[in-house]
Amino acid sequence: MLPMGRGGPMGFGDRLKDMMGQNRDRMRQGLDRAGDEVNKRTDGKWAKQTEQAKRKAGEQIDQWRKKRR
Repeated sequence: MLPMGRGGPMGFGDRLKDMMGQNRDRMRQGLDRAGDEVNKRTDGKWAKQTEQAKRKAGEQIDQWRKKRR
């Protein structure tokens, strides 16, 4: 049986958004670690793009958090 969400069963996307809203700081830490690892393995060749991706992903996490409230 699927967990119940607002008005019906929760899908994978709903569960992911719920998890992201509850664990915002941990998600950001994971983004930072992943970005650091990419920079390390590529000797910083893609540092600018990595930072942009981390920023965009962080913005999405913040938006999901705001929508959840």
